[in-house]
Amino acid sequence: MFDDSIARKSAEGKLQNLGDHSKNVAEISAFVSHYPNTSKLLAYLHDIGKISTEFQTYIKNGGDRGSVIHAWQGVFLANEILAEDNPYAILLKEMIGFCITAHHNHLDDGVSPDGTTYHFDQLLKSTAEKYSFDEIQEKICESERVQLMMLFEEAKPEVRDILAQIKSVYQNRDSATFALGLWTKYLFSCLVDADRLDAYLFDIEESYVRNTTSWDSLIDIFETNISKLSSTTHMDRIRYSVSEKCKSAAERENGIYQLTVPTGGGKTLSSFRFALHHSKQHAKKRIIYVIPYLSIIEQTAQNLRSILNLSEENNVIFEHHSNIVEAEDEKSSEIRKLSSSRWDSPVILTTMVQFLESVMSAKSGKLRKFASMADAVIIFDEIQSMPIKAINCFNEVATFLSKILKTTIVLCSATQPSLESTQRNNLLLQDNCKLIDCTEEFKDIKRVQVVAACEKDCQSAADFIFEKAIENGNCLAILNTKKSALTIYHHLESKSTEFELIHLSTSMCPIHRMDKIEHMKACLSEHKKVICVSTQLIEAGVDVSFACVVREMAGLDSIAQAAGRCNRNGESSEPKNVYTFRLKDENLEKLMDIKSGQEITSKLLENKNRDVNLLEEGILTEYYKQYFDVKERQMDYITSEGESVYKMLSGNDYGKKNYKNRTGNQFSHFVPHAFHTADRNFQVIDTRTKTVVVMFGDAERLVEEYRRQPSSIVTRDKIMILKKLQHYSVALYEWELKKLSEQSAIYPLDDETGIILLCGAYYSNATGVILDGVQDNFIV
Repeated sequence: MFDDSIARKSAEGKLQNLGDHSKNVAEISAFVSHYPNTSKLLAYLHDIGKISTEFQTYIKNGGDRGSVIHAWQGVFLANEILAEDNPYAILLKEMIGFCITAHHNHLDDGVSPDGTTYHFDQLLKSTAEKYSFDEIQEKICESERVQLMMLFEEAKPEVRDILAQIKSVYQNRDSATFALGLWTKYLFSCLVDADRLDAYLFDIEESYVRNTTSWDSLIDIFETNISKLSSTTHMDRIRYSVSEKCKSAAERENGIYQLTVPTGGGKTLSSFRFALHHSKQHAKKRIIYVIPYLSIIEQTAQNLRSILNLSEENNVIFEHHSNIVEAEDEKSSEIRKLSSSRWDSPVILTTMVQFLESVMSAKSGKLRKFASMADAVIIFDEIQSMPIKAINCFNEVATFLSKILKTTIVLCSATQPSLESTQRNNLLLQDNCKLIDCTEEFKDIKRVQVVAACEKDCQSAADFIFEKAIENGNCLAILNTKKSALTIYHHLESKSTEFELIHLSTSMCPIHRMDKIEHMKACLSEHKKVICVSTQLIEAGVDVSFACVVREMAGLDSIAQAAGRCNRNGESSEPKNVYTFRLKDENLEKLMDIKSGQEITSKLLENKNRDVNLLEEGILTEYYKQYFDVKERQMDYITSEGESVYKMLSGNDYGKKNYKNRTGNQFSHFVPHAFHTADRNFQVIDTRTKTVVVMFGDAERLVEEYRRQPSSIVTRDKIMILKKLQHYSVALYEWELKKLSEQSAIYPLDDETGIILLCGAYYSNATGVILDGVQDNFIV
C-alpha cells in the first residue's frame, strides 16, 4: 500500500518509499507483538498522513520538523472505514487513536483530572485544513480500503481475546481497567519500536533480521564456571545448595515468584542460574535484571560477564545505566535515542528507576522498552527497595507482564516485603510462590546481632566509628544522607592514618565507585585496616564483609541489609555486632519513607527484649505490617492533581466526574486513562535530576574520541562511546547544576546530544563531585 509516496529522506538524500516503510513496520511489530494482527493494522495506519501533498512537499524540500501533521489522519481514516459500533470495534478504534496520534510524542489523556478530553475532542476535527484529510481520502484507493478492512477483521478477535483474558485474570474493576491501559501501552510500544527500528535500518542501509537467543551456549559456559567456584567453607556449601535448588526450580511454570535468601547466600548467581534454565525450558526471549541502585549495577554486570566469559564489550549483556543516553521526546537527538538501544540483547541490566519510569511513562521513547519485557524473565533484585509510593502501580505491571504477556518474574530479597498483602491485593503471585525453601541451610547460622547505641552528633558518631574500627580491625559506617556521610568522613580524616579511609556515595560516577569497592575488597582480603563511610548504596548487593557495621537508624529492612555486610562469610564463629543509632538534628522531612521506617524500628527496639534477634523473619514480618499500615494510602502514588497516579491509570473516576460537571454528560468512551498526566506526575526520585559526565579515568579520552567523529551523522562508534560514558556520569539536582554553572564548571559536549560535561577541577578522587558550599540533605 501507498507505494507512490515517500516516507522519509536520509541525511544523504536517499528516499524511503511509504509502502516499504509500512510493510517493514508491520513485519517487525507483528514479530514482536502478542497481538500481531492488531500491530499490523497500526503499522499500516500510523503514517497515512504522509501521502498528503503538503507532507510530500515538506519531505522533498525540507522544513521545520513537525510542522506538517501526519499522525491524526490514520485515526480519522480508521473511524471512517471501520464503521462498526459494537464494543469490540469501538475499543479497537479508541486504542488505534491513542497509539497512532502518539507515535512521535506521548500518549494523550482519555480524560484529564480536570475533566477535559483533548484527545477525543480532536477526533471531531478531521475537516480542519491542517489535516488535508479530504485529499487523503481521495488518494486511498478501493483496494487499499479493502486491505485495511481485512486487517481490521483480523484484529477484532485479538480484542475479544484480551478482554476475555482480563476478565479471567482480574477480580476487581480497578485492576481490570489498569490492565486495559497497559494493553494500550504495550501495543503502542510495539509500534514505536518497529517504527524507530525501521528508520534506523534505513539510515544505515541494513535489513531487519529476526534475532532469537540460543540459551544452550550461555548455559554451558555458566555451568562450567559455576562448578569451579569454591566449596571449602560452610557458607560456600550453603550457596551451592541454594544455587542447585534454583536450577531445579527452572521447570516451574510461568508466574510471579519470591526468592528469599539471607544475605551472603548467593542470590545473584542463583537467580540468574534459574533465569537461564527457565528461559531455555520456556523459550523466553531475554533476561532482564533490575537492580535498585546504580551503585551495584557495575558489580552485577562484572559478576555476570565473568561467569559467562564475556569481555566488557560484548553483544550479550546490555547495561542501561541512566538517562545520559535516554532521549526525552521525538525532538531529542537521534544519536541519544539510538544509543539507549531497544533492549534487544539476551541479558539486560537496568535499575528500578529505569524500569518504573519506562512502564509508567506515556512518552514514545521510554515506553518503547515495554515491548521487550514480554516473554522474558525479569529478576527484581533487592525488591525491598521498591519505593512505597509505587507499590500498587508496580503490582499491576508485574501481574500484567506475568499473566498477559507470559513473563516470569522473580522478586529477590533477604528481607522479602509482603507486596501481595496490600489492601488492593493486586500482586497475583503464583500458587506456592516461594521459588525455593532454604530454611534448612540457614537454620543454625547466626552471623550478627543488632545492638542499639545512644543518639550521636556527627563528631561523636565519627569517634564511635573509629573506636569500633580499633576494636575490630575494620568498620563499615552507613548513613542516611550524603551530607551526613560526607561530614563524618571529613571528621575521620583528621584521626589516625593507620586506617585506609574510603568514602562511597552517588556523588561519584559508577566506575569510580566500582574502583573504590574493588580496592576496599582487596584491602579486606589482605586484612588491612579499613574504615568505609557510605550512603545506603552499599547495603544492597555489594559483596563485602566487615568485622563491624555501624548503621544510622533506619527501617529494619535497611538495618538487616546493612547487617548483611558484617561477618558475611562467617569469618567469625561468634556473632559480630551491628550497631544502630539516631543521628542528632538530622532533617529527614523530605525523606519520609526513611523517617517512618526509623520510627517503627525505634518502637520495635523499645518493645522487644534485648535478647530477641531483631533480624528473624517473624519480627521483619511485623515490621513490614506496621510500615505498610502507615503507608497504605501512599501506595497509590498521591499527586497534587486531586487524584493518585494509580487511579488516573485505572477507573479515573475523578476525571470522569469532572467531565460530567463540565459538560453535563457521562464520559462515554472505553479508555478513560489519564496517561499523560500520570506520566507527568510520576517520578521515582522526587526531585528531577540531570546527568553530567565527569572527568574521571578514561572519560576525557572518550570525550575526545567522540569529538573526532563526524558531526550530524549517526555512527556505531558514537553510540558505543555514549554507552561507555554512562560509566562516568553523575546525576545532579537543579540547584547543584545552577551552583556549578555560576562557577563556569559545566559545559556542553556538543550541539547535538545535550550531554553536559563537568570540569575536572570540580571532581575529587576521594569523594566525587565537589560543590562550593554545604550540600542539602538528600538520599542516594
